[in-house]
Amino acid sequence: MVAKLRHWAPPPQHWCKINVDAAFSPSSSVACFGCVVRDSFGSWVHGWSSRCFATTPFLSEVLAIREEIRFAILSTDNFVIASDCINAVKTILSSDHPCGPFANIFIECRELLKASPRLELVFETRSANRVADAVAKFSAADTSLANGCFIWELAPSFVTNLCFLDFLEACTPLNPDPPP
Repeated sequence: MVAKLRHWAPPPQHWCKINVDAAFSPSSSVACFGCVVRDSFGSWVHGWSSRCFATTPFLSEVLAIREEIRFAILSTDNFVIASDCINAVKTILSSDHPCGPFANIFIECRELLKASPRLELVFETRSANRVADAVAKFSAADTSLANGCFIWELAPSFVTNLCFLDFLEACTPLNPDPPP
């Protein structure tokens, strides 16, 4: 499923949404992932960031998506996993046989998604994914993270305003009727 939302939208009732993004540093070949889980009310459930080595920005995004699928498959919750990398989402969801150096990663993602009807992968625009983008960029700038993982049980201060804006925009119709 490919959605073209201009702003963050909550998942269906009784589902959570994982927004995922990656930041890539070509000089160090380090990919930093930012992941944010929110419920159908838009409330922060938790977030995390982690790092790994990658060779391209595209691979960084694909690895971030794979990590979130792996995380979600371990849970009993229903998840919409949203990425702003349309090429990664389209390739994972395609029925075509993937080729190239990342083929095995795409195949793994497809198999995991097929194995769990509780997971759905979607594309969302960068503006709909801005909180995960901020978390990824924060982890790229935070040298204390090294190659580990950091978990936020509460929304960190650097994203609280973005989360509030997402909430307000989700409550505002895209095309409000003109006043009488």
